[in-house]
Amino acid sequence: MQVTIFGAAGMVGKRLCEQALALDWGVIAFDRKIEQWLDKDQQAGRFIAIKGYLMDADAIAKAIRDADAVIIALTGHMESGDKSRMIGCRNIMAAMQEQQKSRLVIVSTDGVLEDEAGKYVFESADYSAEKKEVSEQYARIWELLKATQLRYTMVCVAEVVDAPEEKAYHTYLESLPVDGLSPVNAGDVSRYILRSISRDEHVYHRVGIG
Repeated sequence: MQVTIFGAAGMVGKRLCEQALALDWGVIAFDRKIEQWLDKDQQAGRFIAIKGYLMDADAIAKAIRDADAVIIALTGHMESGDKSRMIGCRNIMAAMQEQQKSRLVIVSTDGVLEDEAGKYVFESADYSAEKKEVSEQYARIWELLKATQLRYTMVCVAEVVDAPEEKAYHTYLESLPVDGLSPVNAGDVSRYILRSISRDEHVYHRVGIG
């Protein structure tokens, strides 16, 4: 198995790289801040670090060329008005379709899950204003995904803690649980993503994890 990880320097991305290598998977780590991975570059021929930008469609196309699966784990802070995350996801999706790639997992926010009325959670009046804008972008990405031939899973989190896995989490398909999602360790999010790829689980679903 070979995976391309976008956002490889982030909280979830760095755990994904470590855990995928531990599984003997090949890893292509793509991020604009890739320096932390330079010592691991070409480790046993299974690891490649690429410094790149989501706005660069050509770099994205090259990064996924040999991938069996693609992971988008963009968990960093987003400035108001910043559309790079949305544009980057669209570039990745377009490149995957052009190259006839299929398996995609995207880390998103809990705002993209459904509430009891069947609406997006971020549309409620009491949803976090800080997360609303990025949730709106991921909701748009979700709608775009449904019009593609990709085999996608959207992993929805309320808050990610920069900590290793504890193997203590629950998953929820499509809807936000009544009590909401609790914070989840980055290591656990990573472990779930790799499991969903290896077992081909929860394809075409939004999955809340907490």
